[in-house]
Amino acid sequence: MRPLLLMERLILGCVVFLLSCGFPGPVGAQEPVDALKEQLWEMQDSMSEMHQKMNKLMKRIGELEREKAGADRVTSVEQSVKSIQESPPILNPSIGLAIDSTFERRPDSHAEFRLRTVELGLSAEIDPYARAYTFITGTDEGVEIEEAAVQTTSLPVNLSAGRFFSDFGRLAQFHVHELPFVNAPLSLNRIVGGESLGTGVQFRYLLPTPFFLSLTGGAFDEIGHAHGDEEHGHEEGGVEEEGEDHEEEHEEGEEHGEEGGGRFLSQLTYLGRVHAFFDLSQTWNLEMGSSLALTPRTETGEEGSRRSRFGIDVTLRHRPLVAGLYEGFTVAGEWLSNRQSHHDAPSTHARGGYAYAQLDFNPEIQGRWGLGLLFDSAPDLEHPSDKTLSLSPYVTWSLSEFNRLRLQYTYGWDRTASPAHDGSQVYLQWTTVLGSHTHGFRERR
Repeated sequence: MRPLLLMERLILGCVVFLLSCGFPGPVGAQEPVDALKEQLWEMQDSMSEMHQKMNKLMKRIGELEREKAGADRVTSVEQSVKSIQESPPILNPSIGLAIDSTFERRPDSHAEFRLRTVELGLSAEIDPYARAYTFITGTDEGVEIEEAAVQTTSLPVNLSAGRFFSDFGRLAQFHVHELPFVNAPLSLNRIVGGESLGTGVQFRYLLPTPFFLSLTGGAFDEIGHAHGDEEHGHEEGGVEEEGEDHEEEHEEGEEHGEEGGGRFLSQLTYLGRVHAFFDLSQTWNLEMGSSLALTPRTETGEEGSRRSRFGIDVTLRHRPLVAGLYEGFTVAGEWLSNRQSHHDAPSTHARGGYAYAQLDFNPEIQGRWGLGLLFDSAPDLEHPSDKTLSLSPYVTWSLSEFNRLRLQYTYGWDRTASPAHDGSQVYLQWTTVLGSHTHGFRERR
C-alpha cells in the first residue's frame, strides 16, 4: 500500500504545482483560439481592401498609358508638321535669281549698257540619297537651260548626271557673275570655252588621306560654253569659228553616226582631274589641281583627228585670324594647253593662261572692298604663236552678300589676225541676288 500512496502523492503534488503556476484549465484554453480567428478575419479584410485598391490602381495606370499613347501620337503629328514648316525645301525647292548687268566701252569705241545674264536657280533635296538643281539663264540671245542635274549624296562616290559644270580647272566652273573680275579670261574662252559646261556623267571620290585629295572622272558629249566678248562677236577667230566647227561636226556625226544621230564613243570627251588642298598654317592654305579633257576623234569617219586640253591651277590664300570676315589676300593662276591634230593638216599646240592677285579688306565704311590685278595670255588656236595679252586692274565693292559693284579697266595687246581686243576697255558691273541663289562655296576665290 505504501507504493500506491507514494504515487498518488506525486500526482497530487504535480497538479498542485501546475495550478500554482497558472496553467489554464479547459475553459481558458478556448480564449487564444478565438483571438487567433479574430486576427485572421482582420487580415482577410485588410487583404480584400488592398486587392480592391490594387485593382483601382491598375485601372488608373491603364487609363494613363492610353492617354500617354494618344498624347505621343499627337506630339508625333505636331513634330512632323513643325518639321515640314521649318523645312520648306522638303515640299518646295529653294528659289533664287541673279541679275548681272554692265556698262561697257570696248576698243571699237562703242559704249553700251548690257543685261548680260538673268539667272533663275532651283534646287532641292529629293530624298536622303540625292539632290537636284537647275539654272535657267536669259541673255541678249535668248533663254536656255544652262544647268540641270541630279547629284547623289550618300554613295561612296559623288555621282552627277545631266548638264552641269564639269570639274575642269577652277574658274571655268564659275558662272560669269561669280568671277572675281568682270569677264572670264580670254585664255579660258579660247581654250576651254569660257565655262566648262557639259552634258554627261561625272563621279568624284574623296581619298582617305590626311589632307584633302579628290579624284574626278567623267564622260561628256562636249565641254565648253563661252561667255563674254567672244560670245557677242568681238573675236572673229576664236570661239565662233570653233562653234562653226562643232556645228559641222554635229551634222557630220548625224550622217555617219548611228541611227537617230548622237556620237560614237570615240567622239565623246573624257575628263580626269586630281584636286588637292593643304593647310600650310593657321592663316595660309594652298590649293592645287590638274585637269585633262580628251576627245579621241573630233570628226566622224576621219582617223587621226583628236583634241586634248590640259590645265594646271594653283591658288595660294592668306586669311588673317584677327581680321574680319572675307579679309585676306589671294594669288591664283592657271596654265592651259590645247593640242589638236587633223587628218589633213599639221597638228597645232596652243599654250596660254592667266594669273591674278586680289586683296580683300573691310574698311570703316559700309560693305567690303577688293582690289585686284589680272594678267591674261590667250593664244590663237589656229596660229598658236599669235597671242592676245591683257592687263586688268579692278576694284570691287560688295555692299552685302546680295549686292555688288565692280569697276574694271583692261588694256590689251592683240597680235592675232583679227585684233579685236587691242587697246583700252572699261567695264562697270552691277550684280544683285534675290533669294537663295548659290553655286556652292565660292568665297575661296
